[in-house]
Amino acid sequence: MKSQLKKNYWLLAFVAICPFLVTTLKAQVTIGSSAAPDAQAVLDLRSGYENGGTGPAKGLLLPRVSITDVASAAPFVTAPPAGTMVYNIGGGGTGPAPGLYYWNDKANWEPAYTAWFYMPPTNIDTEKDGIDKTLDLYTEYEKQLGGASPLKRNPGAPGLFLEHFERSDFHYYITGYSNTVFEIIDVSDTGILKYKIIGDADDSTYINIVFVRKHR
Repeated sequence: MKSQLKKNYWLLAFVAICPFLVTTLKAQVTIGSSAAPDAQAVLDLRSGYENGGTGPAKGLLLPRVSITDVASAAPFVTAPPAGTMVYNIGGGGTGPAPGLYYWNDKANWEPAYTAWFYMPPTNIDTEKDGIDKTLDLYTEYEKQLGGASPLKRNPGAPGLFLEHFERSDFHYYITGYSNTVFEIIDVSDTGILKYKIIGDADDSTYINIVFVRKHR
């Protein structure tokens, strides 16, 4: 009798832990469909729209938070694991722009993407006449990179190599210049550079201008 009770006890214990074993072994999950998950995916999200389905297209809605300082884990109480991703709705003021951010292994919030490029070469008025000068950085970008087809390209390249952006889509930066030739007075939010020539320009005179796409 004791032997039978012992057997029943072990059987009940095994049945009780079976769900946990199944949960542990079945490490792949499909949400939104009864179909098996993709073999390469831990989590497979489906909306019924893929593979010719007629269901409405749906997406993954990440947690929406307000990040006011990229060097602070806030609004998390403690620093999250590296790789944690959120959508920053914007905190206003000097906080980072809205967009996707992830917590990196250097204890910072980092934008999921940053699109930037140097302004293409252009002629700049360097006459030393003591008059404040202006250069419309966006117009110069528009002339060469504003969605126009390139003059030459390799056979496999698409005709348009950059998406067309509006003036307000960029931040404008001066990252270096010949300070014995240029005096940089201002760069406006609309991409107007105001400067003055204070010295004679030569073949080594330079100014580096960077366009950074804003996060939307």
